[in-house]
Amino acid sequence: MSPRPRGSLRALPRATLPVCVLIAVLSGAMAYAINVVHDTQGGHGRTARTTVTASASSSSSSSSSSSSSSSSSSSSASLSSHQQSPSSSSSSHSSSSSLGGKRQRQNVLHSPPSSSASSSASSPPSAMSSKPVKLQIKGFKSTPSLPQDFEQRGWDTLRSAVRAIYSSEAVPQNLETLYRTTEQLCSHKFDARLYERLSAECEAHARATLNSLLASSEDDDSFLVCMKHTWDDYCAQQKFIRSIFLYLDRTYILQNKEARSIWDLGLHYFGSIVLANDQIRARILRALLAVVALERDGSTIDRMLVRGLLQMLRVLDLYVEVFENEFLETSRAFYRRESLANIHVLDSAKYLEYCSRRLEEEKERVAVYLGDSSEKALVALTEQELIAIHADTIVGRGFDEMMGEGRVATLALMYSLLARVDRLQLLADRWRLYISSKGADIMKKSDADSALVSDVLAFKRMCDSVLQDSFGLNTDFKDAMNGAFEQFMNAQPTKPPELLAKYVDRMLRSGNRSCTEGELDSVLADVIILFRFVKGKDIFQAFFRKDLAKRLLLGKSASIDTERVMIQKLKEECGPQFTSKFEGMFKDVDLSKELMHSFKNVRFSFPCYFMFV
Repeated sequence: MSPRPRGSLRALPRATLPVCVLIAVLSGAMAYAINVVHDTQGGHGRTARTTVTASASSSSSSSSSSSSSSSSSSSSASLSSHQQSPSSSSSSHSSSSSLGGKRQRQNVLHSPPSSSASSSASSPPSAMSSKPVKLQIKGFKSTPSLPQDFEQRGWDTLRSAVRAIYSSEAVPQNLETLYRTTEQLCSHKFDARLYERLSAECEAHARATLNSLLASSEDDDSFLVCMKHTWDDYCAQQKFIRSIFLYLDRTYILQNKEARSIWDLGLHYFGSIVLANDQIRARILRALLAVVALERDGSTIDRMLVRGLLQMLRVLDLYVEVFENEFLETSRAFYRRESLANIHVLDSAKYLEYCSRRLEEEKERVAVYLGDSSEKALVALTEQELIAIHADTIVGRGFDEMMGEGRVATLALMYSLLARVDRLQLLADRWRLYISSKGADIMKKSDADSALVSDVLAFKRMCDSVLQDSFGLNTDFKDAMNGAFEQFMNAQPTKPPELLAKYVDRMLRSGNRSCTEGELDSVLADVIILFRFVKGKDIFQAFFRKDLAKRLLLGKSASIDTERVMIQKLKEECGPQFTSKFEGMFKDVDLSKELMHSFKNVRFSFPCYFMFV
């Protein structure tokens, strides 16, 4: 008897054959499941429907050894084919992927012809018939619901963070977690209730802040510092809270016009609770007014502290109500007392400097901490109390001294200060009165007639300098000056024209060495200005014609060209009829020169005739 080969199924007892068949069937099913997984992963989103064909052969107890041998070989072949099926499946998957989607897989696929299929075909006809199996994916039958305490747990997390911020403690959660919590509550329609709860927390903190300030027993200066720190901390806390509830601020609040933003909500409670308290308002106002009074007296104060508190009032729209009105009344009373004390002690020049200094201080105060909104009212009341009320005293007491001393800068300061309060007409009237009075004195005090015109011209130059440098060539002041000169120069109708003509005669004579030709032109221009003020121009005409004739006949004129320039100026002022006789004199002189020249030529041509004659 030949030995049995190792590994042959014949060596197994007959009772183990059904077990081997069952193992073969299970191995085929597992291989097919692996193929389905690979096909589903590589099918680009397509679901593969596969008909599973499984055959189980049952051997009867009366089958021969040859049939059991074929069953055993079939089982072993099925095992080997299913062990190789994953590799074949993966190779088919790679080949289908390399084709780039050109070949589409059918919805229903039969088992591929493999070794297991051939063995099944060779199996006895008692194999089991295959049935298709469909894979379906269905959604949840019911939507998931929120936990019952979802809102409360979210609010507890946010409330702990808000209270930690208000208490200046470390926040237990990070900012992202808090922001996500706010976003989740708003997304699930809890935004309205969240806003109400946050508003209640802000209100409670504002009331706690008020109680803390009321319990403070510090002096006014320390109270201002405490108030400033409280406000700074409150603003920083409100900004932090706004960053946490930013999603609520940008969704619910934007959709509800009646709801305030997170920032405005905090400011509302601070203004309506903390600063609505009469005791807090009174302490702030009293302390601020005391600090400003100290600075006006020359002391140094913490300007940034005052600026911060006034900025707080502006942000809360309480600046005018709490501070400005009372501040303006206090300033008015202060400057009224101070101006009454200084106007009788200081002279006009010093008082003007004092007024200018105070105005500059108030402008600087406005720029540093009061703000532009208070500038107009504050400067107006300061000008009213320091300048407008005392304008008559300032002008009446110091103007003549300033003019006499030639204090052009002080006169310019007086002009600028009076222009602020619209009292320039008072200064213009005083200017005209001074010129009239001073000119009349010159007309009376000039002993020599030759010095009269020179004194008037010097006075005129001084008035022109003041008009330009101090009064800015104001037309009202210029008209007042011209009117004053015309008044005092025509007080004696005949004397000024005569003296003016004689002065011109001295300037145009050949013996005049007092000025150069350029200076002479300037003097003649000033003479023409005085000539405009003179009403007796016919008197000037008579004296000037007589003096001109003497200069031309006697050859005493310094320059014929200068004479012609003077006549041209008179012609421009009074017209050609006024200077027609003057021009006729020049024509006669020219004609006389031509005759004399012709006579001399004839005399030299006929010397014998003239010798006998």
